[in-house]
Amino acid sequence: MTGEHYIFEEATAQLITLIEESTRASQITAKYFIEPAPGTLSRAKSRRHHIVFGRRGSGKSSLLNKIHSENLIHRCPSAFVDLEKFKGHIYPDLLLSILIDTFSEFKIWLDSAAIAPSNKRSFWESISFLQPDKRRADITATKALSKKLGLEIEELNRLLHQEEVVQVSTVDNAKISQKSQTGGGIGATSGNVNLGVEAKSIRAASRFSEKMTAYQSEKHKILQRNVIRYQNIFKEIRSISNSEVFLILDDLYHIPKQDQPDVIDYFHKIAKGGNFWIKIGTVRHRTSHYRNGNPPIGMKLSDDIDSIDLDVTLEKYSTTKAFLFKVLTEFALDSGADLSSILTDGAKDRLVLVSGGVARDFLSLFRKAIEEARERITSGKLSRGGRVTSEDTNRASGKYYDDKLQELDRDTNDEDRESIEEFIESVRQFCFDRSKTNCILIEKDRSNDLNNVVGELVDLKILHQVRTGISVSKEPGKRFDAYMLDYSFYTGDRTKRNFTVIDFWKANASDEILRRVGLIYDRAA
Repeated sequence: MTGEHYIFEEATAQLITLIEESTRASQITAKYFIEPAPGTLSRAKSRRHHIVFGRRGSGKSSLLNKIHSENLIHRCPSAFVDLEKFKGHIYPDLLLSILIDTFSEFKIWLDSAAIAPSNKRSFWESISFLQPDKRRADITATKALSKKLGLEIEELNRLLHQEEVVQVSTVDNAKISQKSQTGGGIGATSGNVNLGVEAKSIRAASRFSEKMTAYQSEKHKILQRNVIRYQNIFKEIRSISNSEVFLILDDLYHIPKQDQPDVIDYFHKIAKGGNFWIKIGTVRHRTSHYRNGNPPIGMKLSDDIDSIDLDVTLEKYSTTKAFLFKVLTEFALDSGADLSSILTDGAKDRLVLVSGGVARDFLSLFRKAIEEARERITSGKLSRGGRVTSEDTNRASGKYYDDKLQELDRDTNDEDRESIEEFIESVRQFCFDRSKTNCILIEKDRSNDLNNVVGELVDLKILHQVRTGISVSKEPGKRFDAYMLDYSFYTGDRTKRNFTVIDFWKANASDEILRRVGLIYDRAA
């Protein structure tokens, strides 16, 4: 089947398969990583600590995987640690688990990339398509250090599984209460204190309100005493490799927010002394990288760590469209597919809008839109032609609604989820029942609470920012930001009557279409 039915051709099938294989970050996605802005990759690879912000699917993991694979090719010690696997872990066992994974990854480097022969093609091709550097590490010294690191991993595992005493002092409105709880298993003693208390239950007890908590934990104290020893281990790694060391912590937002500064702070201590660089991938409004105090905990932006923002928005529509199609074109070139034979011009614009500018969503919706078009053509509905249309893309977007809710469920805890769901329903009712449009205006000088929840909805891809600093004639002296409610809320099976889609993105569109007082969202109304 050819011509107008190109979407059934083998090249299109290969394109879909390639996209499916690449929707999760891996060495494959590292190959297809495209910079959202010139210089992003070179900055991320530089000798500086970085925290990479971006919505789910924006390319954080692809960028970090690319850095990691290039490090390995250049024989640089590099550990890639996916923090999602530690979701639900409680500090200090959380930190112990991450340390074990980190040391294990560096041990793998010592046993493989540090000493693997340059002509071992099966190994190097699994990492990158680039040619590896010549080996610099001494094999005997590398094996000795690998053995030493293995002993450290065993010791950390023993510490992880032993029970301990935790003394918690909770300060709340000048009231101080001492909490303790005894766990089972083998205990130990320190002075008159029984070391048989589980940190998990104590930490969880203080989780439900924002309180200042000071605690004494045997595991915590041991970890602090080990900092200098761990620093020395990494000095040995640097000496053997004659190179910089890189620790990549991906998806920080999956670990409890109150524990994030403690984890970051610990690795920052180990990294001090130079030539050890930390790269962190996370979602902005689900992240706490610094906690002020005496002493402060974590890493402070600009002072200790720089930020890289991977998000591209619908505000710069033309730039975002060019970026997304550059990503898709890389896949099309490898599969031999012709995008102009697959998509109408209307479908191209609609794909950009329904994806909200998020690369992974763009690719997933592209694939689903092809499925919708194939189903339409197979059922004999040929009036709209044999290519993917904007209507096919709308239907694909409508079916993406459940995926949005699953991401909300996966990325938030019960307490946060309830407040976010309430806000989503409030915005949805405002758009459908009051303004009857897909866009809202929110005052820039809004409260911190509103600012945070709006940021959460942007990170969760429920709202998409389309303009900043808009003025409204009937609200003198005020500035507003404009947001679009995600297409999945009002397309496909959820198409609404008497509902206007504001075409803010069109080249001839004026900001006047967004300056209406009726678009101003008032949560209290």
